[in-house]
Amino acid sequence: IRERDAALYERTRYVVTDASPAMLESLRNSSVLDEHRERVLLRQVLAPDLGPLTAELRAEEPDWPGFDLVVANYLLDSLPFTILQVRPDELFELRVRTRIDPAVDARARFGSSTEEIAEFLRGPVNGLPDEFHDLPAVFVVEGRYEPLERAATPYADDVPNPHADAEGVVLHSHGALGCIDAVLETLAPGGVFVASDYGYDEAEPVYHYQQFRTSLAIGVNFAQLDAVYGTREGVTIAAPEHRCGSLHTRLLGGAIDETAVADFREIFDGEGFTRVDKALDEALRLAGDRDLEGARVKLLEAYDLHPRCWRVYQRIAAFYVYSAPDYAEAMAFGRVGLALNPVSTHLWNLVGDALFYSGEIDAAEEAYRSALTIDPRDVRGTINVAYCQIERGDFE
Repeated sequence: IRERDAALYERTRYVVTDASPAMLESLRNSSVLDEHRERVLLRQVLAPDLGPLTAELRAEEPDWPGFDLVVANYLLDSLPFTILQVRPDELFELRVRTRIDPAVDARARFGSSTEEIAEFLRGPVNGLPDEFHDLPAVFVVEGRYEPLERAATPYADDVPNPHADAEGVVLHSHGALGCIDAVLETLAPGGVFVASDYGYDEAEPVYHYQQFRTSLAIGVNFAQLDAVYGTREGVTIAAPEHRCGSLHTRLLGGAIDETAVADFREIFDGEGFTRVDKALDEALRLAGDRDLEGARVKLLEAYDLHPRCWRVYQRIAAFYVYSAPDYAEAMAFGRVGLALNPVSTHLWNLVGDALFYSGEIDAAEEAYRSALTIDPRDVRGTINVAYCQIERGDFE
């Protein structure tokens, strides 16, 4: 924003929210936002409850009109959902429970009865004792559909039913609906909400869980979102012509300018990303085969397809560091990539490598340490700093 419109930058405030205080503290302690800190507000928000945040903003500025832009990335599929079996005039909810396989003799295997193990697991658990180390291997998951009162079901009127006269199993993304409604209420006139998430756009897909460390996600029913907001008066919802694999993006708001919708569809079109990835992968293959001119052609093709994609600059910088050494070119492309994505440790390491091979050891170490500022656990940055110290004869 600052590069394109300095006046707009001066009027912009960026509010970063997360449910985790630890995530916010990590961002607060990093150097990523240093030059913009006076324009950045970090706040804990438990979606979809935006009330405390908007109340704070309006207390500071009574005439605050709302947000001009809200962006959510991998938020909607972290919110509550349920899997329903829809029958004519009836809803049934999938209830799941985990228990120890009845065929397992718990006392013989673990030294405790099933009831004693269950009691232990109901308490605060910080790791499993040695005797329980293979406990997860004997768990079984059981599921069954139980009747659900429509009145007790959030957004019951928006439950999709792909089968008018028969039963169907659907993912009811009521948490996502509640979050979108909450965000729409906070938008300024002309403001928009952009949300990207894992999910489905088929009426009745086969659902797949994804696990990311300790979190579990099933995705968002984007077909449901399209149906709900595509028919709601006063709301606009737009989607790119092509999605990017299982990643879906939507633009929502009131009366959205047609030019903004067209720009959104062009930027987030999945086919464009696919073409970029194919060109980059082909460039990597050609460079490996020492067809450097062919690799350059493919890198240029990727650039033409997406001239503001930081991953394109990362690949070009890597090409000029490792395949066709031209360290000045590598630094130039790497720094443009960093302007687009200053938190890429890989780009900082690439720029550092270009400086290192150019003999600028101190500047290289500074670049490597920038990577470590972003992620102190970055192994590559740590090793590269050690190389710089060895190069200077500093073995301590």
